[in-house]
Amino acid sequence: MQFIEWVKRKVVYQGDNGYKELTNNYTTKDGILAILVFPAYIVFFYLGIRIHIHLGENIVSIIGNAAGVLLVFVILYLRRQKLCTVGISKNSWLKSSIIGFLLGVTYFILRVVGIIPASLQVMDGHNLAFVIFFYFVVISFSEEFVFRGYMQTRIYGIIKSDFWAVVCVGFLFALLHIIADIMLLRYFGDYGFVLRYTPVVWNLVQITIIHALINYFYRRYNSLAGPVILHGFLNLNLY
Repeated sequence: MQFIEWVKRKVVYQGDNGYKELTNNYTTKDGILAILVFPAYIVFFYLGIRIHIHLGENIVSIIGNAAGVLLVFVILYLRRQKLCTVGISKNSWLKSSIIGFLLGVTYFILRVVGIIPASLQVMDGHNLAFVIFFYFVVISFSEEFVFRGYMQTRIYGIIKSDFWAVVCVGFLFALLHIIADIMLLRYFGDYGFVLRYTPVVWNLVQITIIHALINYFYRRYNSLAGPVILHGFLNLNLY
């Protein structure tokens, strides 16, 4: 209990005033819609798998993430909420991008020299342009837009505690990755690599922590730019 209280004190809100003002204005309906995006994301991913099986093309992530982004765009339109409410704005984007790039490059260098273990090579045979597009747009932008930009901000409509709001969305973010790996392992075997190397509970914990750290970065500048760049480097495989 003392550890939890210590963590709560450390994550007391610090960041862009505009971010805090927006989160204070979201309603119960916004919070419920944010939660409902999660099961929809799972369904989209499953449909991507079925399309992959039918066409024989590895477009699972492209289908699932694109559908998730489109769903959020539709909700924003229907709720008459601007893109700046999900971190897409000119405010602080440059500073956020520079910091995100520096953090990402530092992390990548640590992996190159072996201080941080490199991830598995799961995209052999693709050119560099596609790899960058896949990790920085398909994966990074989509997940940052949906989870940090939309879900994490709207969840305050039903969870007022800053600490528990971050933990809740972080848990869902981690759970998405675990469920996706289970489905990939079930249908394709070789693609569900995470579960074969690390325990599910540890995945749940570490991805939740990653969410909390990236979210702190996001709300510090109220911009998706830096988190998208950083997230891309975090996922980028070595060749």
